Amino acid sequence: MFRVLSGRMAGLSAGARAAVTATAVTLAFAAVISAALPPTAAFARIGAGEVDEDAPSPFATPDPAGHGGEDEPLPEGALEPPPLPGETPDGGADQTGDGQSPSQQPAGGPPAGGPGSDSPPSEASPADAPAGPDERGPAAGQDEEPPTPFGVDPNRGVGPPVVDVVPDTSPLPEVHYGEAGLPEPVRKMRAAILEAARGGDIEALRAVLETSEMPPVLARGDVGDPITFLKESSGDQEGREILAILIDLLEAGWVRLNPGQPGEMYVWPYFAAMPIDRLTPQQIVELYRILTAADVDEMRAYDEWLFFKIGIGADGSWHYFMVDEP
Repeated sequence: MFRVLSGRMAGLSAGARAAVTATAVTLAFAAVISAALPPTAAFARIGAGEVDEDAPSPFATPDPAGHGGEDEPLPEGALEPPPLPGETPDGGADQTGDGQSPSQQPAGGPPAGGPGSDSPPSEASPADAPAGPDERGPAAGQDEEPPTPFGVDPNRGVGPPVVDVVPDTSPLPEVHYGEAGLPEPVRKMRAAILEAARGGDIEALRAVLETSEMPPVLARGDVGDPITFLKESSGDQEGREILAILIDLLEAGWVRLNPGQPGEMYVWPYFAAMPIDRLTPQQIVELYRILTAADVDEMRAYDEWLFFKIGIGADGSWHYFMVDEP
């Protein structure tokens, strides 16, 4: 009986010890959780209206420098960037040349390296300092002009300088038509050329070419046989286009150049001796009987006559039948 009771007492004692141990573990665990979760208590205090405005925030992190937590304001100027080299903390320029403001210079004498100082002067002087970008100019291989910002060409829309063109007001040669006013030798040569051209056979033109002491100039340089050259210059193989051009030119108006001088010349058509821009509307119509509008525009671009012209001297010599080249 005693043994049974003793065994029961031992069991109760062991159970009590176990319960005490479990309670101790639970309390320790609760203490750990309570210490690890202060925000919960803070929120509970806020909800109950027990927040002390002067108490430090539970979320504040201690500052290693000893300035408190996040709730404590930072010292004035703590967020200001450090001064650049050569600039004083108050934003002024360094007037001493050594990176220190005048207030930062050591008291009691001139700066190091100056007169009366025992320290050796600095090896580098302001004159020896490397020049800035504006002083030393552009680097090798770079353009002297800086790049244009945003890709805008400052010269866009700027054209060449406008030059005032003085209009040609020189007197124009007098225009004549037909045979009236032609010297007799000139009239005979014109009539002979027209007769040979109207016959339709370019070989008939050979005799007219040979009547002059010097054969007329047909092109720049040697042309060889004149009739062969005229055939090759014609749009057709027989040279009839050239004959038609001769007729059209000699039936147009003519002008007298260098009157009374050794180089006096009678020129057909008169367009060859006059600026196209100074022709009257009636004369432009006469011009279109010989040339197309496209031909006239090209001549305007070159500002000269670019078609056949005929020149006969005052003595009746046939001097040229050629095209002026630009």
